[in-house]
Amino acid sequence: MVKSIPTPGSALPPGPQTPTIKPATPTIYSAIPTAVPANPAKTMNPAVTQVGGLQVTQMPVQPTLPGNAPTAYKTAAPGTPPPMTPVPQAKGAVPVVGQVSPVASGPPGARNLGENKPGEPPFQMQLVPDTKISFRSNNLCAAPIVVEVKIINTTPHRQTFKVRCTSNEIFRVEPPMGFINKNEAITLKIMFHSATMPEPNRHFFAIQHMRMKPDELLKPIAQLWKRPDAKLDGVKRLIASFEKEDGTVYGG
Repeated sequence: MVKSIPTPGSALPPGPQTPTIKPATPTIYSAIPTAVPANPAKTMNPAVTQVGGLQVTQMPVQPTLPGNAPTAYKTAAPGTPPPMTPVPQAKGAVPVVGQVSPVASGPPGARNLGENKPGEPPFQMQLVPDTKISFRSNNLCAAPIVVEVKIINTTPHRQTFKVRCTSNEIFRVEPPMGFINKNEAITLKIMFHSATMPEPNRHFFAIQHMRMKPDELLKPIAQLWKRPDAKLDGVKRLIASFEKEDGTVYGG
């Protein structure tokens, strides 16, 4: 059978024809990882496919390397920057300026170093200073530091006093005990000397005093403090504070 060949300008014979498809504007989807995988084995190339006339970019799954957690991906609009990943701070790093370092403290309800113990009578005389003794130096352990403390007898009676401290190895008090007549004052010289930095919030001085009886005026001071019926008339604790010359507390 001989098929006829259509002449130019004649219609095509009936049969399957290829429709004309108007190209659509492609929409591109990109996958941005929420976290950058550590030590990737190699760069993975995206796969581009056509779905219903749309061009789709699909990111391949990043293989998990030993010691790395799987990376999660989410869909984001084009041009969206990846989220920032916080940088972990190295252990022992110096805190940033303005960050407040925690202050060491005792358990809840613990007694302050400057407070009297339960049952101790309050101090009846006057102390200068009356809250703490500041040992100040930019090189605290280089040489002995001496601080003066004044005791003023504001009571109408002659008093005997005694100074106790938390460490006889790093502190010296001169005089450690003595007499004070009424309306008079005495100056103590308290010295600190240590080859190592002392522990903060630990040391204090306890200044005690007793009213003297008329028959005790000529007795030695040490004997008065050793008598069985000795009763304190007042106690005051002064905290030992170790500071730089500008007042900054060491270890504070």
